[in-house]
Amino acid sequence: MNDQNALEVVDRIKNRLNHSNHALVITTIKTISLMLQHVSSKSEIKRIQDLFNPPLTSMMNSEYEVQFIALKTLHLLLLDNE
Repeated sequence: MNDQNALEVVDRIKNRLNHSNHALVITTIKTISLMLQHVSSKSEIKRIQDLFNPPLTSMMNSEYEVQFIALKTLHLLLLDNE
């Protein structure tokens, strides 16, 4: 997979970050994170990662179980970036 294909997949699924179903949002974040491994442009990666902030923030205002899953996902994202 090259940069263009990965960015195309991200563009097609990024609107699901605004969905009310938290499981769908988490799956979208994980999928986008996998696609970002194929992108070489640091500015594109930063731009796309900034899309994660609003859904993760809104999940932190949800039930405790959802907060746990959001924090667990955030932890995995941080581990992937190391």
